[in-house]
Parts: sequence; C-alpha cells; structure tokens
Amino acid sequence: MLGKDHVLAATRCGEPANTAPVDSPAYRRHLAAHGIAIDPLAEVYLAPADALPGLVPLRERHHAGIAALQAVNVAALISRDPRPPYPGEDLTAIVRALPAGVHAVEDFFEDWYHRREGGDWRS
Repeated sequence: MLGKDHVLAATRCGEPANTAPVDSPAYRRHLAAHGIAIDPLAEVYLAPADALPGLVPLRERHHAGIAALQAVNVAALISRDPRPPYPGEDLTAIVRALPAGVHAVEDFFEDWYHRREGGDWRS
C-alpha cells in the first residue's frame, strides 16, 4: 500500500516522471507529491533496470538490480534511511542472500518474513 490513500502513485502520460529514471529528481518529486518516499535499497535495485535499453524481460531487470545491490555498501546505504532498522535484523546479510533467480524471490521473502516473525512456515 502506497501513498496517503493506499493507492499506487502511478504516473500519467506527459508527466516528467512518466519516463524518468527511478533515481532522478523528476521521479522523486512525483513521489513526494504523493507523500511517498522510496527505500534506498529499492532505489539501488530499481535504477539499473531503468538504464537497460528497450523492453527487457523481468529476469534481466532482476539480475541488474541484484548485481547493483551486491556491489553497494549496504551499511552506508541503510544509514541514509530515516526509518529505524527492525530490531535484530541484519539487512546486509539479507541483501547478500537475495536469490539471483527471479523465480526464487517470493519463496526467499516468505521464508525471511516467517523467520522474522518467529515461526517456521515450512513445518
């Protein structure tokens, strides 16, 4: 759920943010107008896909995002996030463990969430 009214801050044709990269001032202004901020880790993940030419399959966009996350100093990036970290959570370890296969992402986050909440969802 995004934004004040739990709606996606979609861009409209002709708006500068409609074709702007996720890490651009135009896109940040668009999000700010909707009361939304993008997570620093999400921005690092999404920005490389914006730089890929033409229509690119999700698999390739994901690979570009994972490569960018693996290359960044996660601790320094997290320090820019104004939100407090989840107690006891090592975001650097989570980022390093992200699967390169787009088909494995859902299972990875399901496992992570259930472990975080104290239950073993596989049992």
